[in-house]
Order: sequence, then structure tokens, then C-alpha cells
Amino acid sequence: MYLNPLTIKNLKLTGNIFLAPMAEITDYPFRKICLKYDCDMAISEMVSAKALCYGSKRAMDAIKVRDDRPICLQIFGSDKNSMLNAALLCESFGSDMIEINAGCPVKKITKTGAGSALLKTSSVLFDIVELIASKIKIPLSVKIRTGLNKDDKNAIMISKNLESSGADIIHLHMRTVEQEHTGEADLSLAAEVKSKIKIPLIANGGITNPLQAVECFKKTGCDAISIGRGAISNPFIFTEIKDYIKNGNAKEYSLSDRINAFIEYLEIASSEYGEERALIRARRLGGMWLSKFKNATDVRSQFMKMKKLADAKKLLSSLL
Repeated sequence: MYLNPLTIKNLKLTGNIFLAPMAEITDYPFRKICLKYDCDMAISEMVSAKALCYGSKRAMDAIKVRDDRPICLQIFGSDKNSMLNAALLCESFGSDMIEINAGCPVKKITKTGAGSALLKTSSVLFDIVELIASKIKIPLSVKIRTGLNKDDKNAIMISKNLESSGADIIHLHMRTVEQEHTGEADLSLAAEVKSKIKIPLIANGGITNPLQAVECFKKTGCDAISIGRGAISNPFIFTEIKDYIKNGNAKEYSLSDRINAFIEYLEIASSEYGEERALIRARRLGGMWLSKFKNATDVRSQFMKMKKLADAKKLLSSLL
């Protein structure tokens, strides 16, 4: 009933449960793990359009497309020419879809006029979308929020204008900029947005288990959902949601399953970045991934000091 193939412009996807973009989280190793456990498309961490235009090695590495498809590369910025050049670069690298970040509430992003600041200067956003949509061949998504705050929810107006400007899909975080990542998601507003546009809608925010996924599909009528923080400590959530919708129950993944998946992630990350850098990047992820284990505080404290993969694997294996 809720699990369906999804076509976005010329992109045909076999399913509609996606990995949402998260800064410093949804890099290649994490996308690879989530795709293994039934994620239908992974969206990258946001990449600076200007950094791509300058040829930054870190930015260029972030948009490499390997065996982690289907993939949507997300870019941020406020200058339409650099955004266009970044989008064309991402397309040339093999991205299946491009997404414009117009929802990030972090001040270091918004003070440059990017991220959720584009919801204030919406004419700038519409110009960027119109320009990129006219130049790329792959689908264009725009990630937005319900509005700036509870008294200024403009997602319906923004979505209708994005559609008119050439966006192929809307990705709606169902919270305001002011809420950031806390508080209730506004499913009723998402349903209103869906009723006002003809292009597909991805609903995001507050989905951390199969019951919430079903509720979101049911109450919003969305075409797809994306999982963000719910996947950090549980990359099996994509499989769990699909099992629950198909069978009425979801497979129980053991703590050893979670540990083995984390070890696999660390191995991929170490190959990608080198052991020490991989373990440093994994600290935030590990803090959440290991939170449900016995003696979690002590284990996390030890993990944060790890610099060698073998030592990290030994520590994690001791939990099995």
C-alpha cells in the first residue's frame, strides 16, 4: 500500500524509502551500509557549491560516485552561477539526482544566505532552481522546511513556486527552521503541501521506527519518506519499515547485528580515509550507534580515544 516504485523525471527508483542528508554523517561509508540494508536511495551530506567551483579536494572527494547508487548529491549556496556549476559538476560525476539545500538551520550556513536563509529570500531560491533545472538532464530536488517558525509557515507557497520554477520533487523536513531537529513534525502541513503540487513529495523528520513511517505515509499522502537521525543508531531501519508494512511485523536485529554492522562501516571508512581519520569521523556516529549497549558510557569513552582500526574492532567485539 505504501511501498511503491517512484519515478522522478527520468529517474526510475525501485522503492521510496530514502536516507536523508546529514552533515558529517551521510558520506560514502555510511551510505554504503544503509543501501545494503534496503535504503532505496541515499542523499549525500551537503557540499558547498563554492568549494566545488574552487576545486577543493575535500569537496570533490565528497561528490565521487562509486557503488553507492542510486545517489542524490546535495549542494548548498546562494549564488546561482556557482550553484549551477556545482550541479553540472555533480551531474558529470554520475549523480542520479541533484538536491538544493534550502533547509539547513545552522548559522554558519545561513549567514552566507544559503540553507534555510533561502526561505526568507525565496526569489533567490526560485532563480537558482529555474537556472539549474534548465541546464541539467537529471532530476532536481529541493529540500525545504515547513517555514521559519510556528507563525511563519510558508512551505505551501514555496513548494508551488519551486514546482513552477522547474523542481522535479520537493523534500520537506516537517519542522520549522526554529525547531531545528526537535519538537513534533507537522504532518498536516505536509499533507497540505502534497495536495497543492503535482510533483512528488518526500516527507522527512521525526521518523525513527516503522509505526511512525506508516503514520507519515497515511497522514501526509507523501510519495516517499527519508530517514535521517533514525538511521544513525539503526541502519536496519529501512528493512524494518519494509518488513512491517509488508508483514505487519519487523525482524528484530540483535545487538551483535548492530556491532557487526558498525565494524563493517569502520572497515569501509578506514579504506576511504585511512584508519585514524576514519575513527575520528566515526566518533559522532559511534556515540549514537553504541548508546543502547550495556556499559555504553564506558565503551563510548574508550572508543573516542581509538586511533587504530584493530583496537576499535577488539573493543567492539568484546561486546558480542
